[in-house]
Amino acid sequence: MARSNEILFDTNFLITCVKEKIDCFEQLELEGVNSFLVPNKVFDELTKLAKKNQTARVALEILNKKTPTIVDLGTAYADKSIIKYANEHPETKIATLDAEIRSKIRNIKVGIRKSEKRIVFS
Repeated sequence: MARSNEILFDTNFLITCVKEKIDCFEQLELEGVNSFLVPNKVFDELTKLAKKNQTARVALEILNKKTPTIVDLGTAYADKSIIKYANEHPETKIATLDAEIRSKIRNIKVGIRKSEKRIVFS
């Protein structure tokens, strides 16, 4: 499998990084990741949450500074769209904490080790 330099995020991963004060972007860039993909449903969800939630607002601000590519995946639910995209793009890393998504994809998964304030690949 070719090593990809792109990563696709889910909402909870981004919010948890802010909540836990983990600079996932710096850590990802040190690992050679330089293309940040966000499903349109995730971006919409984050934007909606940001109106009422400070953590989501900060996550959205940080994300926008990295000029992500918004990917229109066309399905109604973010989780299903992430699974579909992951299965069609096995070289793309998937940043998610969702157990269901993690169990349904073969991609390199990026999670969080809260105790060490860092991201982990599996």
